[in-house]
Amino acid sequence: MLVGRSHTLRRLADAVGRSGPFARASVRAACLALGAGLACVPSPGPHDAVSLAQTEPGHPADPVDGDAASIDRGGEPLRWPVAAIAQLDAFSEADGVLVAKASGEEARLLLPGRWGDVSVRFQFQLRGGATGGLDLRVDEAGRSSHRYVLDGSPRRGSGGIYAPVHDAWAKPLDDNLAARQAYLSQEWNEARIELRGPRMRTWINGVPAAESYSADALTGAMAFVVAGGPEGGRVAWREVTIDHHGERRFEPWFTPDALTGWNRLGDATWVWREGVLGVRPRRPGAAAMISRREFRRFALRVRVTPSGVPAEIVVLARPNGSGGVSGVRVALGAENLGQLEVPPTLLSRRGGSHRRHRRRLDRPGHGAVASRDAREAAAGARGAAAGTDGSIESWPRLDVIATAGRIATYVDAQLVDSSEVVDARGGSVAVSVLGDGAAWSGLAQLELADFEPEFDPEPSWRGALDNAPIQAPSRSLAAIRVAPGFRVELVAAEPTVVDPVALDWDHDGRLWVLEHPRPPAPGRPALVQLRDNDDDGQMDTRQVVAEGLHAPTGFAFVADGVMVLDPPHLWLCPRALASLDCRDRRRLGTVGDPDNPHRDPPMGLTLGLDNWLYVGQWGRRLLYHRGGVRGDDTLTRGRTRLAVDDDGRLYYGGGPGWLTVDLAPAAYAWRGFSASDHRVVGAAEVPLISRDEPVFTVRTNSLVRGAWRDGVLDERGHLRQAPHVQAVTIYRGHTFPAEWRGDAFVAIAPGNVVAHVALTGRGVALAADHRRYPDPETVEREFLASTDERFRPVDVRTGPDGALYVADEYRAIMASVDDRSDYLRDQVSIRGLDEATSDGRIYRVVPVSSAGTASRPPGPSGLAREATSRARPDANPKRRRPRPAETASNLVARLSHPNGVVRDQARQRLVAWPRHRATVLLREAEPADPLARVQRLWALRGRRSLRTELLAAALSDADPRVRVAALHNAEPLLRAGDEPRLRAAVERLRVDPEPSVRLALLATLGEIRRDEGGRDATAAVLAAGCEEAVLRRAAVASLDGAHADMLGRLLSDPRWRQATPGREQLLAELAARAVDGWMDAARDEEQAHAALHMFVDRIDRLDRTGDGSWQRRSVLTGIRRAMERVSARRRPRRHFSGEVASGEAADLIFGDDHGIDHPDATADLSPATSP
Repeated sequence: MLVGRSHTLRRLADAVGRSGPFARASVRAACLALGAGLACVPSPGPHDAVSLAQTEPGHPADPVDGDAASIDRGGEPLRWPVAAIAQLDAFSEADGVLVAKASGEEARLLLPGRWGDVSVRFQFQLRGGATGGLDLRVDEAGRSSHRYVLDGSPRRGSGGIYAPVHDAWAKPLDDNLAARQAYLSQEWNEARIELRGPRMRTWINGVPAAESYSADALTGAMAFVVAGGPEGGRVAWREVTIDHHGERRFEPWFTPDALTGWNRLGDATWVWREGVLGVRPRRPGAAAMISRREFRRFALRVRVTPSGVPAEIVVLARPNGSGGVSGVRVALGAENLGQLEVPPTLLSRRGGSHRRHRRRLDRPGHGAVASRDAREAAAGARGAAAGTDGSIESWPRLDVIATAGRIATYVDAQLVDSSEVVDARGGSVAVSVLGDGAAWSGLAQLELADFEPEFDPEPSWRGALDNAPIQAPSRSLAAIRVAPGFRVELVAAEPTVVDPVALDWDHDGRLWVLEHPRPPAPGRPALVQLRDNDDDGQMDTRQVVAEGLHAPTGFAFVADGVMVLDPPHLWLCPRALASLDCRDRRRLGTVGDPDNPHRDPPMGLTLGLDNWLYVGQWGRRLLYHRGGVRGDDTLTRGRTRLAVDDDGRLYYGGGPGWLTVDLAPAAYAWRGFSASDHRVVGAAEVPLISRDEPVFTVRTNSLVRGAWRDGVLDERGHLRQAPHVQAVTIYRGHTFPAEWRGDAFVAIAPGNVVAHVALTGRGVALAADHRRYPDPETVEREFLASTDERFRPVDVRTGPDGALYVADEYRAIMASVDDRSDYLRDQVSIRGLDEATSDGRIYRVVPVSSAGTASRPPGPSGLAREATSRARPDANPKRRRPRPAETASNLVARLSHPNGVVRDQARQRLVAWPRHRATVLLREAEPADPLARVQRLWALRGRRSLRTELLAAALSDADPRVRVAALHNAEPLLRAGDEPRLRAAVERLRVDPEPSVRLALLATLGEIRRDEGGRDATAAVLAAGCEEAVLRRAAVASLDGAHADMLGRLLSDPRWRQATPGREQLLAELAARAVDGWMDAARDEEQAHAALHMFVDRIDRLDRTGDGSWQRRSVLTGIRRAMERVSARRRPRRHFSGEVASGEAADLIFGDDHGIDHPDATADLSPATSP
């Protein structure tokens, strides 16, 4: 039963009854019904044009107006047009079933009219190898843009989509096994089609089959098709239901009111007069008008008056920065109306090679699939328009249809050109004129239908985007939301500070800021010092210290001045602290890649607990001493400035997570590991917060690189995850609640937030908890979040006053002009973002007292005073108490300060203190605070003044942090000579209950003892416990090639009869390293063979079934791991010295080798070579 709009099919039935004999041809006939008349014409080929006749023009050709649904005719079935079917050789009808017989030639029965968006259901049956389909949107030339394929072969299946107009598959079922298997051979199958705009989706027996997009016609007739097959085959249809949803609705594109809402590029005046869009260029050159909205799937319809002025419509458009636009160009000239010009960057690679596509650009109509007749018809329409009366209705109508991957153009419904394109994110629509100063008016009735909303609905938040207006500092401050119990205060704003990227305090508590304006903002990078003249908590004046910098990324204070990191240069300003002047700066060395200094440049300078300066994103660390620096290899860490905690561990953003830590001390994370090997188990680069961790923002974050990609933003336009972080700090202050000390704060500029990560645990075990806080609008938010889109936190630091400071670069887009994606460039032009300003803010986060007021810590002017809690000083600077003179005694006392920043500054000053008095005071000091005792050890290390008795006492300290520091600092003395007292103290730590102490001991043993005694000590440490991954990694790194020897010791140790997960993994790693060593470092091939055969023999003697069987399994696991990295060509031979190795271990190592026996090995193998 065919169910549809009753008036249409009644006209069809009436027309069949009134029509006379049908014309016949040698090919199969197709019956086309137009209005109330019928005309039979030969079935067209793929590219043949067909003329149509309409016998009764009084009836409209459009079958419907508005939505349609299945109708009920009172139970009377609406039957097939029997009279029409009788005139066709291929088709017949009986009992409501339409049957088409295969004869090797294609035949079609057409349902007339302009069907737009439809839903179709029908049942079909295939017999005898016949194939067929249902064609949709058949144009007046008989070409169809969509065909639901009916094919019973297992290879093709039914439900695929074919494009007869292109004589090519739009979407076969090659990769859809479920759909191919859903077809029921020789049975009735149910087909379903949903055609909406350019998208067609199909189902077969309820299983999703195919989905494709077509840039071809949006309306047309439908046709039942028998495509081919052997004689005797047949295709049958029944129970056909057609729901017509109407034609695609076009909306006005340009209107007088909308004209001001578009961006105009170039120097020209755009005019809308009497329904016609024109332009009057003020000077020769390109001028364009580009839509602020972006489109991906759409149809554009416009009337064009061809002229000699070079004008174009540009789709998938982007501003090109020179007053024009780039994208797919549609010509509007008299001779080339509708022809496409696709830039190479947008050409799809599916159609062939890049070079071939470039050649096709050289000729008109590249990529066109229109027939010569169609192009001639379009040209005729343009020529006819030239001789009309000039009315708009007589102008040629241009249609541009863009879908996911294809663009096609039509002139007066005739296909002119088409091309496959890359359109992953769509683009704007523009009108472009390359004028010579002459006025041009040539577009009317501009209409556009956007298909994207129903396929990929545009989020409502996009319509609310503004131009990210620059807010006054007070309004920006009000836009910040912070965790309960805290308050945000403004410290500095433009013009006192502009584009801050880093901040720090010198030893006198003065705030210094590194500024880096980026074009098009005015200004040059500089290092400035800010001053609070009236002690009200806000900076009043600025003093530029260093100018002439290029792209600085960090700075640090040293004994002789200020060190500035400006890749590829490292500068020293020796007089900057005393005179605030850097004109006599000198270059200390080269950092980063001198040939490409701004690609992944070194980031920031961080003073470590060990007195070295660590640099983010660079594999070197620096030690400053008396006006010079020396470098040492270290890990290349993260993409941010590094942060340090009280235990000396380094934290950073980037790498495997947006908060990462080195659990092992910095010096030992590098030792014994190759660049690709040190990350395997966890001694370094341990992610505390993974890359996939969600971020909780309080506003749309549209100005983010890649925001157009699926999954970057959520349905509200909020950032889902942090693409990168700008800064990490560890809170080491003394004004936040005690439980917050040691927590991490992460600046995520793309999300306009600063996140709080609570860190718990000690030693080698750390647990991270990403804290979120309630928000009335977004349910949850980060510790600090702003609704101002220009809020860009780029640095976050613990201040020496105990507050948390945030540097806000305050800009719409952080990326430099040269480094922006197309999306970000478009946002600047489409939203009219103001970037020609230099702004910046610095904020202070302080806790709120129980009375609800901010508990202000001592201001920077009081940091050098010994008192840490005082009344607020008088606002008059003349009445302030003078700062006491800095002495060694004061500095030693400050090692016990509750603020870690103050402690680090005091240690740094003591290291550089010129007189011996500092050494004496440090040795005599007996601080009660264990952190002060740690600082004292490192200060003496920096002064090269450590003594055996002090270290021996520290090795027995009650606090494990002091014991760890003592172990690291004892290495030079242990390496230099015989220190029995110190060695005895070290030996006692082999069974220390604290894993962090045993970790430090393993690292120290690897540095100072690589003999039998050192390996005995290492075995004792491992016997005490090796469940922590970092401990195992440190043990492996400390062995320096003696992995086989250690493996033998552990297998022979009675303490290792009991299995634990850590022991199993350690044995596997030692076995893998032993095999690696024999394969890579043997003096010759025979030696490697001998060592491996001895190793296999030893493994075969291990316990197979008893309590020690786990040892054998672990060793075999390690062997398997090592051999997976060895190519078949490098595998050793199973035959050696007249013997053939056998057993499971031999099978893993030697594989399937059945080679010839080799002579005996003559090389002498040392005992350490095999277990």
